[in-house]
Parts: sequence; C-alpha cells; structure tokens
Amino acid sequence: MSLNVLHKQKHNRYWWHHRTQGKYLPQVYMAMSQQEQQILSQWFQETERKKFAGEMSIPMASVVTALISGSNITRVVQLGHWTGYSTLVIGFCLRGMQATQSLFSIDINQGSTDYTQKWIQIAELQNTVRLHVSDSISPQAIAKAKEYLGGDPGMLVIDSSHQYRHTLLELDLWYDELQPGAIIAMHDSSDYGTTYDSTASGGVQRAVQEWSASHPDVSTISLTSNNTEQDAYMDGCGLTLIQKPNR
Repeated sequence: MSLNVLHKQKHNRYWWHHRTQGKYLPQVYMAMSQQEQQILSQWFQETERKKFAGEMSIPMASVVTALISGSNITRVVQLGHWTGYSTLVIGFCLRGMQATQSLFSIDINQGSTDYTQKWIQIAELQNTVRLHVSDSISPQAIAKAKEYLGGDPGMLVIDSSHQYRHTLLELDLWYDELQPGAIIAMHDSSDYGTTYDSTASGGVQRAVQEWSASHPDVSTISLTSNNTEQDAYMDGCGLTLIQKPNR
C-alpha cells in the first residue's frame, strides 16, 4: 500500500485523506524519501492489523515538523510515543536536517516502547532517536533527555496521558528545563480532547488554561476545528502552541 492511496482505506484514522479526497500528499509526507514513505506505509498496514490506531494527526505533524525544520530545532523531547507514528515522522524530519541524537522520546508503557523501537530500527533512525521508558514527570527523565540531546530542549511535544493533573505537572516540570524561546506543542487541547481525560477533570484544555493564566508572560495559541470545510485547522482534537520567552 502506498501513502497515495490512503484515501481509499475505510478506517477512520485516514480521515484527513478522506477529507482531501487523495488529491495530494501533505508536505510532511512529501518531504520524506521514497524509502521513508514506504516504511510509514508499512507501519500503517501493520498497526491497522494490530488495531493500534491512535496516532498524531497530519495537521499537528505538519505544524511540528515545519517548526523543527524551519527553525533548525535539533533538540526535541517527546512525551508519549504510543506505537511510533509521530516518532518516525519527527525522526525522518530531523534526519533530513542531518541532525543526530536529536529526539528523546518518553513513554510510560514498555510494550509500546518495544514496538516503537522495532520501527526505529527498521527505519534506521538509531542515530537520531532515543526511546526511554518512564513517567514523563520523572526528574530523572529530564536529566537523561538533556544528556542525550547535549543541552536544553528547543521543542517539547506533549501527547501523553491527556489527564488534567498529569499534564499540569508536565508543564510545571519541563518548562524551566527548556531553552529560551523554546516551543511546546500539545495535542488534544480542544473541547473534544477533554473526553480523553479518564478522570473527567478537563484534560489538556483545562491544564493549558490554568497554567497559561499563571504564566502571563508566555505566548500561547490554541487551534481547533468544528469539522467543517471552512476550518483553517482541520484536527478537532486541537493543538496548543506555547513559546517560552526568548530571554
């Protein structure tokens, strides 16, 4: 299966391709080599058979990789990699920038990490990506991330528990460890995204709102969709971008 025919697949995970009717591939895929596209296609096929759907959306992947490549961000931390889609996509982007030891990805689940590691090896991204099993609010994880990256992260991608209190702790813990001007990209920050909080406490959205209110000097923008053709940002799960002051 080619990435060019994903719009013909019935699974809802291909909603973006259904919406665009297969007229084109997003730039995040166009930037990949043919071999990388083939590997991602194989990943889609296997994870669909195993019922592992649940990856980052194309709109968010497009924004994240554009920021990374456009601003030459070579120290990236990811909180939550599940079965590896976003890790592969970001890894391909960084390898295209000739960056090494540039993505440190943390997930609390050993099984998910083992599965993702298999695909990191298939994609030959071992020189670019390091996976780590840990709770993302562990101070030890921060130390390991900085050691691997060789400095403070320039981007933090949060797509982990989606729980209000845990997300608030992630922001509190990691923010001070980022370099000045660093960007935080958070998935599932919309109204719909609050449904992923099993405690029904408001999820990522509430965590962002409360944390931003206590950090008035920080720039924050939240994007979402009403699932209409007029939406400028297509993903109803939402994306929030936070920038640490560059000083």
